[in-house]
Amino acid sequence: MHLGIDLDNTIVDTLSICLELFNLHSDRPLSRAACTTYAFFEAYGWDEATYCEMYALYGDRIHREALPCPGAVEAIRHLARDHRITIVTARPIQYVGVSIDWLLHHEVPFEAISFTTDKLATCQSMGIDLLIDDTPSHAHDFCAAECPMILVDHPYNREIDHPLVHRHATWPEIVSFIEGWRPRST
Repeated sequence: MHLGIDLDNTIVDTLSICLELFNLHSDRPLSRAACTTYAFFEAYGWDEATYCEMYALYGDRIHREALPCPGAVEAIRHLARDHRITIVTARPIQYVGVSIDWLLHHEVPFEAISFTTDKLATCQSMGIDLLIDDTPSHAHDFCAAECPMILVDHPYNREIDHPLVHRHATWPEIVSFIEGWRPRST
């Protein structure tokens, strides 16, 4: 099977380092528990332009220093024994180098990497059978197209409820699901 796997908050715990760095610039420090929407920066009282300024300031550091999500690296190594792995990320293209360096440093196996905001079209064109992601908008796209995916459970994506969206909170749950799942025949 060909698996597409997102980076941020799926393989890489990007939210924790964002909070650590962004809290330095706010009189309202946030905790993970306060991040109940995908646009977590709104809890700081920031608009998207302010968030983009902070992301531009810290983006390289965020993507270099973030730690792996618990169990992600080991799970992907396990999955790579029997499945093709393609990284499918919506990170801006300027983070290609630091992203690949991070994956190599943490010894995450992958055959290809795609930087795209249209993950549905990318998965379809690359023949990816199953996407593992955390982003609500991508889940909505997959639901509308009646394509299956795994949604990594976070407070900000809990409104997604669809029979083709398989929600899992941990990487061992994800591995167990994949080992028993078969794509529907077309």
